[in-house]
Amino acid sequence: MVSVLLLALLTAGVASLPSPGARPAAEPLCVIANLPGDTVHADVGLIHGIFLLRKRFWPDGTPAHPVNLPAASPIRERFSQAVFGQSVRAQASYWSERYFHGTRPPPSVASQAAVILFVTRTKGSVGYVEASRTDTMPEGVRVLRCFGSGERG
Repeated sequence: MVSVLLLALLTAGVASLPSPGARPAAEPLCVIANLPGDTVHADVGLIHGIFLLRKRFWPDGTPAHPVNLPAASPIRERFSQAVFGQSVRAQASYWSERYFHGTRPPPSVASQAAVILFVTRTKGSVGYVEASRTDTMPEGVRVLRCFGSGERG
């Protein structure tokens, strides 16, 4: 009887463990911006256009200043998949062509803290950070949109 109970407890414990190949769910990402108070949301098309430098201004006329994390950042990769539907690597040809025509990609900063600092100090700027970083945003910085893990726009 004790061995049956012990076997049941062990089996239940093993069943609740994640499988060796399973990844934990990624934390949602949020787009943050330094914009006037009336801008409270941005659709994925606007975010897409601003980060590809196809749209240079916010709807209110404020110049847009996107900022990225480094190309090797897993957070940037998740952002790229959510907004563009492709990897950072797949965008290399787009930026190579733009560079040939005199357009540099948005600047990159080293960390999420640096993204928040850049957005705080630059009117019209926009960046992205993990949702847990948005609990306490500096004055003037607002969350425009969040993307769940694996979600696209």
